[in-house]
Amino acid sequence: MDHREIKHKGITSAIWGVLGKFSTHLVTFIVSLILSRLLTPADFGMVGMAMVFIYFTQTFMDFGLTSAVIQKKHPTETQISTVFYVGIILSVILMLIMILCAPLIGKFYHNEEVGKIARFVSYSYVILALTGLQRALLSKQLEIRLIIIITIIGTAIQAVSGVILACYGFGAWSLVYSTFLNNVVTTILLWIKSSWRPKWLFSLPEIKDMFAFGSKMFVAGILESVYVKLDEMVIGKMFNESTLGYYHRSKSFNNLVVAYTSEGLRSVFFPIMSHLQDDLASVKKVILKSMEMVCFIAFALTAILYLDAKPLIVILFGDQWLSSVGYFQILAFVAYAYPVSIILVNVLSGLGKSGQFLKLEIWKKVVGLCGMTVGFIWGINGFLWANVGINAVGITLNMWFVGKYVDLTIADQWKIILKYAFIALLSALPVWLLNLVLPPNLWLLLTVDTLLFLVFYLGANRMMQMKGFTFVKDIVTSRFGNILIRRFGK
Repeated sequence: MDHREIKHKGITSAIWGVLGKFSTHLVTFIVSLILSRLLTPADFGMVGMAMVFIYFTQTFMDFGLTSAVIQKKHPTETQISTVFYVGIILSVILMLIMILCAPLIGKFYHNEEVGKIARFVSYSYVILALTGLQRALLSKQLEIRLIIIITIIGTAIQAVSGVILACYGFGAWSLVYSTFLNNVVTTILLWIKSSWRPKWLFSLPEIKDMFAFGSKMFVAGILESVYVKLDEMVIGKMFNESTLGYYHRSKSFNNLVVAYTSEGLRSVFFPIMSHLQDDLASVKKVILKSMEMVCFIAFALTAILYLDAKPLIVILFGDQWLSSVGYFQILAFVAYAYPVSIILVNVLSGLGKSGQFLKLEIWKKVVGLCGMTVGFIWGINGFLWANVGINAVGITLNMWFVGKYVDLTIADQWKIILKYAFIALLSALPVWLLNLVLPPNLWLLLTVDTLLFLVFYLGANRMMQMKGFTFVKDIVTSRFGNILIRRFGK
């Protein structure tokens, strides 16, 4: 693909990614509202305990080889088929290991049911192995639209089945069974729509160069999976299922910011960087433009979710989840970090710098573990505030590593983040002060806070002619205009 085609498919794929993630998370969110009233915090906590170990073992399923397929410009059929068979073999081995270790997981948490959940979820390893390479090949071709449609169908089936099972008293297992069904449906649809089929070709020497890249991505993936779920493992061990349920709810709700601002970008940024790896000037332009747009959206949603934390959680999930409000508000201060990191770390992987990617992840995890250890001395709130500092340091490390290959200084990159953070803070401050005198009516607070903040935030961005605001406005207006032209003619 040439630069023009990459740009066109990249923008189209990013839009589809955002719309798809919005649709998927909208369905999931609506269902979570229902399930939050049918299930208890302890039910969500038990599933969260089991998923700590599931999430970790899943990283061993392909040793990062699917990422290598995307990164490599022209993989051969032998290489692709070999990667597929390696993934199947590893998934079967991991499934057997998890089945044997399931009782130990139950003993670790002093809850036999958690072990049973972990054992059942491990059955999906082979299903995920069948899906992984198909998804990677479609992503490499920037066929994000197809992936998103299939994902939405699977999510809808999971949503309906989860609610039905919860109504019939399946408790935590309603979450488990519905997720398993989603994996099965998604896998079947991907194989139906994808034209690629494995050949009877297998050669480990053929994927030696891919393993050199993938192995470093694999080790980085292990570090990430352990680190991401370590908080839930510690909370589940130190406290109880309900406390973990409250924390998991606030963390999941906060991740809506990530879903709306980064997941669509995540699915296309790595392939785009892989195509542009020989043109660093274009890479720099893409980074700056993406950071402007992501920060504009992320800080707007961050401020809204912080201001509306209590009315949102109580109205949507019920009074039984009120204890998660404080956790949610602290987490809002780091919601920007993940979407920005998506941009920066995918530059390294897209340029083929897997060694540097691994070094970066090691440094970030060392900083994170030190901060987490100190933070937990003051309980969950202490850990969450420590996480604010950890993410700031992690972002800075991302910037430093990327700056070694692209002509961007740390100051240039932080300047983009801080200007949108400053606008969001100034826009949120008068709204926060107004809350002190408004009647404690949840619907009133939700409506006034959201509308008033948006007026201040959008007005300030327009007045200051912020690039992120302009980029997003141009994309929305151009796409909307094209729709009108197709609908009504020129």
